[in-house]
Amino acid sequence: LGVRAANRAYSLEPASFTSPKAELDGAFYRAIRNLGGGGSFGTLLVSVFKDYGRRLENLSKIAYIVGLIIMINIFVIGPKLSTSPEGFGAFIPVMINQFMFPILAVFVAGEVTLRGKENLFIYRKTPSGVERFIKAKLLQGWLMAIPVASAVTAITSIMTFHNVFIYVLSNVAWALLITAANVSFVLGLFLLNPAFEERSGRFMLNTLIVILLSIGIFAGAILAMIAIFQRPFTSMPFTGMIYLQALQTGLYWLMGIVFLYLGKRKLSRIE
Repeated sequence: LGVRAANRAYSLEPASFTSPKAELDGAFYRAIRNLGGGGSFGTLLVSVFKDYGRRLENLSKIAYIVGLIIMINIFVIGPKLSTSPEGFGAFIPVMINQFMFPILAVFVAGEVTLRGKENLFIYRKTPSGVERFIKAKLLQGWLMAIPVASAVTAITSIMTFHNVFIYVLSNVAWALLITAANVSFVLGLFLLNPAFEERSGRFMLNTLIVILLSIGIFAGAILAMIAIFQRPFTSMPFTGMIYLQALQTGLYWLMGIVFLYLGKRKLSRIE
């Protein structure tokens, strides 16, 4: 399938010179424009979406991470889970996926600086351009990452717990909140430590920072739970896991807000 797709996507035939003709936006882009409130910001949001979606490498990265998450949940986690929603089982899909969602956020929001400094200076020269650009990239990241994370979590949770609706809904809610925070954090990190090339050391360093901080937040939340409740996962497993997820989500959002603020300041002062 990859070979056939490559033959169609990358052609070595001589290009013919034709007059380009811009077509009107379809229903999808009109919906995105309306979601952005219409006007100039709606146009900016649509432009950001088009710039991202028209690069095949961006779409292939999302397909890769989604396929990886699905395979891990189906073939690695699924056979080892009990269908009973009691205790830890109700949260295992989210706990495993939350280590993959930061990578999804990197693929969605990490390309904010990959178009180079010249692209960023365009927004610097416009009134309130930095704030509007960051807002558009954040909204674009949410609109792309949250539906993917929610759909994958819903599918894996349904396969694990069948018709137990409350546990499926709970997992989707946690995945939604964590993914939104991850996108905010990744966007702020890549603005704070901009990588202007995908193969640069900064891009790999930022990706490593995202993964390590995700693991650190998980470990820190567990240690905090043990310090507060002594034995939270043996005396009250289900309640303890809810508290753990809530604490993790709060830490993710705190980290996302701080890094997004610092990244905005860095972009405003970049030379």
